[in-house]
Amino acid sequence: MRGIRQAILVVAFVVCGGWAPRIARAEDENLRLLREPAVYTDVIDAFDVGDAFDLSFTLAYARSVTRASIEREVSKAESADGTADSRLLEVAESKRTVNQLLLGLQVGLYRDLALLLDVPLVLSDEHVLSMPDNLNASQQGQVEDALAAPVPGDPSGPAQSLFDLSSPQTSATRSGVPAINLGLAWGVTNQYRSPHLPTWVLVLQTRIGTGDVLDPCLEGGDCDPGISRGTLALRVESRWSYRVDWVEPFLGLAYQAEWATAAAELFEPGGDSVEGQLDTRPPTRLELTLGLSVVPWEDRLRFQRFSIDTTVRADYVSAGRDYTPLFDVLGTSANPYLTRPNYDQLGDDPTQRTEVPFTGVTNTGAYGQFSLSAAIVMQAARYVRFGLGFGLNYTTPHLLTGADACNAEAAAMPGDPRIGSCSAGQLNPIHRPVLDLPGNRFRLGGALGTELLATATGQF
Repeated sequence: MRGIRQAILVVAFVVCGGWAPRIARAEDENLRLLREPAVYTDVIDAFDVGDAFDLSFTLAYARSVTRASIEREVSKAESADGTADSRLLEVAESKRTVNQLLLGLQVGLYRDLALLLDVPLVLSDEHVLSMPDNLNASQQGQVEDALAAPVPGDPSGPAQSLFDLSSPQTSATRSGVPAINLGLAWGVTNQYRSPHLPTWVLVLQTRIGTGDVLDPCLEGGDCDPGISRGTLALRVESRWSYRVDWVEPFLGLAYQAEWATAAAELFEPGGDSVEGQLDTRPPTRLELTLGLSVVPWEDRLRFQRFSIDTTVRADYVSAGRDYTPLFDVLGTSANPYLTRPNYDQLGDDPTQRTEVPFTGVTNTGAYGQFSLSAAIVMQAARYVRFGLGFGLNYTTPHLLTGADACNAEAAAMPGDPRIGSCSAGQLNPIHRPVLDLPGNRFRLGGALGTELLATATGQF
């Protein structure tokens, strides 16, 4: 009997000992799930129970390097029926390196409602355009020929290059504050308040251009390169996440529209006084974000957490008028086809015309961008969080120049010189045949970029 009693005690001890950790883990699980979501959907709040005011400040360093190939359409030999086709020839390589500090502030206004302020400070924005590597003398000659254009009025005379790549063309280094981002973030639902619902956040943000507007400028030139796009952008974003055990998948959709403000003369030369300008708006952007935050360890009692965030993003950028890797070299070109202004003229009186200068901004085709990033996020203490991330991105091939020659929607009376060779409507005054006609257009052959991001956040 004594042996039976000892066996029962041993079994009871093992069973109770086995259940105790499970009960403790269940309590820890509840503690873990009833707290902050992943960084992607975390909204600071105020006037919460036991917490009347919250504020967070983020300081980040970001470095990005983007390499791209630039191609141009060149004419092939005429076929038997007298028509000519075109092919693509790589004429340049682009490398852009940007170092910047990102300053972010969130202020809790109410429960799950925060004011957002982001200020990027560009330390250096460097861009170099050079001839493709490993070309022999014959191939270099082909590139030089592809970049040349005959002088207007003398098609049989010596051609003049649109830009010279016999030595690399380096843009003037840009720095400063290009824009201020101001917005609101609202946590519509919060899983950590209502466990049966996902965390859902709406973000409304506006980007206001500040500082000097971008101006075509090469290194050593007597010019101010500027730093700001000179536009106003409005961004609407919806984010969702839901944590299950130690993983939290998240999803985001965003739409951004942009309007030229201080840079209106770059996007629409001559403004409303020039009729018929087509597609002068900057591109719009649609973004899809998919991600997963993995939390392999956290200690809720000490407010510590370690997570690994992986994000995949796909962007669609519409056709529009924009800055490109050719902005500085084309905008400072001495080629007469670009320096000679176009004219918007009504009637036969030459005094009734408005000059339309070339500004370096061109009409681009639609394209996609795909990025993959991974970040390690460490909540070191209740009020301190650190992050380190790395990303890769790819931009699909698309036209860098391609303004339509005719605006079919622009009204013109018979005999109006603005009709030109257009069968309907009138000439598009920002169209430059040397850049925009098929057979002369420039194209981005694809771009690959890398980014390094380090962040530190203080939460109060």
